[in-house]
Amino acid sequence: MSKISTQRVLLGGLVAGLVMNIGEAGLHAGVLGTDTETFYKTLNAPLPNPAQTIPLLVGMTFVVGLVAMWLYGRFIRVSGTEQEAL
Repeated sequence: MSKISTQRVLLGGLVAGLVMNIGEAGLHAGVLGTDTETFYKTLNAPLPNPAQTIPLLVGMTFVVGLVAMWLYGRFIRVSGTEQEAL
């Protein structure tokens, strides 16, 4: 069994995080935007401050992408179907 390539995990994780961030931006801004505002008004809760929440959510999504690529590399190694994946 070979070692997992750290460079490939980082690159794949950042690309995965970027794709997820683009998808989430479209989902939350375009599809769920008005529904979210209506939901907060129904609960009588203030809307979250985007200046505080967006950087946190973007960073967390990149972390999820990195963890997903690391897990993918680990499972490929363990399962024995390793074909120069990571």
